[in-house]
Amino acid sequence: MPCRLQELRPAISAANTTLTHTLGRSPRAADTATHLGVTEEAVLEGQEGARAYRATSLSTR
Repeated sequence: MPCRLQELRPAISAANTTLTHTLGRSPRAADTATHLGVTEEAVLEGQEGARAYRATSLSTR
């Protein structure tokens, strides 16, 4: 994963938490992008990259 996306992951997570409380709903990628001043594509890439770091048990497959 590119460094810029690794650095964006915690910012996306924090923004999503803040926006969930502010908006009263789960934020869309566009909401998060506007909040962070980045493109919606960057947010989507960052979210996809975050999934790569989640461990999944091999016995669930």
